[in-house]
Order: sequence, then C-alpha cells, then structure tokens
Amino acid sequence: MSVILSVDDDPDVIAGRRMLLQLAGYDVLDATDGNEALHILQNTRVDLVLLDFYMPGVDGAAIAREMKHEWPSVPVIMVSGSSDCEDCARAYVDSFVFKGTGPECLLEEIERFLLPAVRAREATGT
Repeated sequence: MSVILSVDDDPDVIAGRRMLLQLAGYDVLDATDGNEALHILQNTRVDLVLLDFYMPGVDGAAIAREMKHEWPSVPVIMVSGSSDCEDCARAYVDSFVFKGTGPECLLEEIERFLLPAVRAREATGT
C-alpha cells in the first residue's frame, strides 16, 4: 500500500483529504506544518507528499525545497487554493493541484506519480 503524507494547517482539509485517500486505498499520514512533515519523512517511508503552500511559519515552497534536497525521489504535489504560489515553488515540486478542482483531479495526479513507483517496486520485489 502506498503511503501519502498530507500536509495542511487546516484540520478540515486534513480530515477530508484523509477520508478521500483512505477510500482510494492509500495509507495516510498527516502533518499540520512543515516541520512536522520533515520529521515524518525522516522517520517513515513516504511514497508521495501533498503539501499546502500557505501555512503559519514556513511556507510550502521552503518546505518543498528541503524535501527535495533530502528526499529527491519522493514526489511532492503542491495543493493550494491560490495560483500565486506556483511560480515561487515550481523548482521544488513535481506538480500543482488547486484545491477547488475537486477530488478526481487530485487522485489522477497522485496516480500519475505513484503508478511508476509501484511498478518499479513490484519489478524489484521490494
């Protein structure tokens, strides 16, 4: 089962995303800020990160930069309600999904990145 780390400071977003992802068959870890997300990545295997841009303290671009520096093979999808973040985070994320586009778009984007990783794991038996 693929593990997705969902990072957002809004508890309602975290809860809704968790339910969506679990129904789609994913194992979900939650973080409410960037530092918590980095701690989880240091201690747990994560296959993909969903990262909010606007959070208290450090913004999503800075967290994405750190994630890509330490874990370059883990896809990071920026999930935001604003397109303002796209230009400043583009170098550090693999994709963008806007919160208003609906769950189908988010799930399609997740599959786009996870399917190759799952196939590679199955081929190597890991």
